[in-house]
Amino acid sequence: MVSPLLLKDPYSLDFGRFFTGYGIRVISYVVPIYIAEIAPKNLRGGLATTNQLMIVIGASVSFLIGIVITWRQLALAVDRASF
Repeated sequence: MVSPLLLKDPYSLDFGRFFTGYGIRVISYVVPIYIAEIAPKNLRGGLATTNQLMIVIGASVSFLIGIVITWRQLALAVDRASF
């Protein structure tokens, strides 16, 4: 992942945001279907619910952290955590 501080061109940031959003949309579509296909019948609803719950919790934590630190610090924290 390329750090946002290294990119000076706003079009590069837009390009990256577009493809990141596209990837998240594809994953959000494919993962619930995969869970529904491989999960036993008695666990299917619970696993699908847990998947959605973890997505919402992750987004909420990101927003809460964003209250305390700037978007650049948050982007750098994510960039460093990916290594």
